[in-house]
Amino acid sequence: MIIGIILIPVLIFFGFLAFISWDSEDSVTLFTQKIEGSDLLLVDYDIWYGRDGNTTGNTILRTTKDFDFRKIDKIPFSYIENITNKNINGVAFVRPETRDLKEKIRNKSMTFENIDVNTTFYNSYSSSGPCMLNKYKFNSFIETKDSLFFLGLDKVFGNSKTDSTKIGFKKGNIKIVSDSIGKLYRLEIEEMVLVKKGNPLTDISDVSNNENLATACLRTYFMEPDSIIYENEFSDYGIFKEIKKTVTNTK
Repeated sequence: MIIGIILIPVLIFFGFLAFISWDSEDSVTLFTQKIEGSDLLLVDYDIWYGRDGNTTGNTILRTTKDFDFRKIDKIPFSYIENITNKNINGVAFVRPETRDLKEKIRNKSMTFENIDVNTTFYNSYSSSGPCMLNKYKFNSFIETKDSLFFLGLDKVFGNSKTDSTKIGFKKGNIKIVSDSIGKLYRLEIEEMVLVKKGNPLTDISDVSNNENLATACLRTYFMEPDSIIYENEFSDYGIFKEIKKTVTNTK
């Protein structure tokens, strides 16, 4: 009886050690869009690792096979301005108190394979005012080489000022969310809104003087179809589509 009483806390202690040292698999969600004229992919990733770790971002890869976020170079911006097979330009949002500001600016120019990646910096607008979520229903769409237009709009909520039955977005910051067979739930689209005019950050040796930076934020749109549409009706260029097979890695 005494031995049993002694063993219980010992077993609990070793069980706790096993729990804190337990190394779980990574849960990886990947979206990709093809880069025209190249065999490279622009990859959007969302990874949960360990017990509660999470990281998100973008990178450029030739393949997503055996994807491991610990072995990739992260693109330092969160909004895409334009994409070619030679250059990708994007926007990163910073705050004066951001501790990693110097690191972000240090990586303002990078090269992936033969693609030059350049970043422009804007002050981040802290209020959701002009960039609150907007939601629309639509009944059809038209895709061009560089844009995506939605027709037959029915606004559900939001503060976007459009009185038209048609709205268009530049391709690049569009993500398709669909079920396991590709039936569309919605498109998630980000649009940059300039809140305050200013100058781009040019002197990367002095990151403290960014009061004159332009200020902007990202407005998100949820575009939901009111009829059945499949993701394969959209092209693979300028539009992120999910890699359906869940990828898991262990450290």
